[in-house]
Amino acid sequence: MQLIDDEERFLTQLEARLRQLAERVRKGELAEAYASFEILCSLYSAKGIEDDKLTRAFPSEAWRNDCVPVPRLFLASLARGWVSHKEGEADLAKALGLAAPSKGARPTVSEEVKRERDIRLANKVVLELAAARMEGKPISIDAACETVRESTLESRRVIERAYKAHGAKSQKALAEIAAEREESFERPS
Repeated sequence: MQLIDDEERFLTQLEARLRQLAERVRKGELAEAYASFEILCSLYSAKGIEDDKLTRAFPSEAWRNDCVPVPRLFLASLARGWVSHKEGEADLAKALGLAAPSKGARPTVSEEVKRERDIRLANKVVLELAAARMEGKPISIDAACETVRESTLESRRVIERAYKAHGAKSQKALAEIAAEREESFERPS
């Protein structure tokens, strides 16, 4: 009889758990979101196990062929929040840090949705400016905002406000990427 090492034992248990969760979801016995959080926690706890070994534990070829790499850092808060919620310490929004900090305050999620939209819009404006400059046909910020307006459902005022609030940070982030790629995303004067 051959002894199973800890990693092999973990992977066997993981595979069994994933199959059980998938089957319960398929039968309508379990919410997909609940199963997703359970799977996320299991994968988060798989520190040090190679990705190809983990994916072999997935219950279907479709799962194995449709994966994205996610840094463990991003899984940590979700896994901790889910465990806290399951143990009855807090409702899910609060456990995940998504609830409003106090009564009457606007929920953090709403604020972040708006902020992320504005950052995406500012990124688009900066990219329009950079693309035009790289083509040797620089455009104004106004022209870049108009191009972004034409490709989104946002108003010109929202785009201009987003660029004013986040344009410098977008420019900095894109400049760092450009430096790594040896391209130029310089800020227009």
